[in-house]
Parts: sequence; structure tokens; C-alpha cells
Amino acid sequence: MTQRIRLLPEAEADIAEACDWYDEASSELGDRFLDAALETTSLIAEYPEGFALVHEDVRRALMRSFPYGLFYFLDADAIVIFGCFHARRDPRVWQIRRRDE
Repeated sequence: MTQRIRLLPEAEADIAEACDWYDEASSELGDRFLDAALETTSLIAEYPEGFALVHEDVRRALMRSFPYGLFYFLDADAIVIFGCFHARRDPRVWQIRRRDE
């Protein structure tokens, strides 16, 4: 059963920033990045517990073909995606963001 997704503004901004970065190299890459983010979001909605726990209640779904992951947690009524981070980014960044939620 597909659950409702709540994409926080910070996650939207992360995705837009990465998409812009790839657009600078090639508009095709920017489009492919956005498609990968949407595909990953759909997979999360369909299999919310199917991705690894990386810290306490935080799960990470890695994106296909890009070194990024969508970070999320399960709320009472939705799946909350709070960030889209490069795999090499310092994990303290998303840990702090999660604490602030």
C-alpha cells in the first residue's frame, strides 16, 4: 500500500540545488537527476520500510545513477522526506536537520 509523502521545503531545496548543478553540465543530466529523485520517492512511498535505517528513525534511499540519497522518517500519517544529500556529505548535516524537525 502506497503511503502519503510529505516533502519538506528543505528537501525540495536540496533537490532543486542538485538539479541546477547537473543542469550546468547538461540539461539532460538535470532532467535525469529529477527523474531519479521522483523514481526514488515513488519507491519510498511503496516500500517505506524497505530502505536501511541509518540513524535512529532515519532511513536513506539511494538514488539510481546518482551519488545522492533521500533521507526520511515515518510519521504517524505520512512519510516525511527531509533531505536529499550527496553520499559523501558529512552525515552531521542531515543528523542536525533531523533533530530540528
